[in-house]
Amino acid sequence: MIKLHRSRSGMKPPDLTAMIDVVFLLLIFFLLTSMVVNPILPIDLPDSSSSRMDDRDAVSISLDRSGTIMLNDREVDEASLKQVLEDLLRKKKEKKVELRADSRLFFGRVVKIMDHVKQAGASSIAVVTEKTPDP
Repeated sequence: MIKLHRSRSGMKPPDLTAMIDVVFLLLIFFLLTSMVVNPILPIDLPDSSSSRMDDRDAVSISLDRSGTIMLNDREVDEASLKQVLEDLLRKKKEKKVELRADSRLFFGRVVKIMDHVKQAGASSIAVVTEKTPDP
């Protein structure tokens, strides 16, 4: 006798556990990398119409409103800034430094930090600003 339909009882649905694991790992990866991109210190950057994208290879120095100094997302005090920056710049091919300072910070403090940066051997200092919206 001829069977007209086959029994599907022997077929199992595909196991999706491995695929779900990979999706969750990708989700975690993108969540963690998106946190690295954003600065740790809340800084209100000054506005500028000529603002441009920052250089990812440059050393980053951030100053918040209270004067806390962050060097590549690591807090340093002003006394050790020059030495730590010299060590960092010695390892870099291009000795570029990006300075992010809160717009409400006393300008004399920013100039003092810029002086430390120049003494540490930086070839250029870029002051990071936020681009003002076009009218």
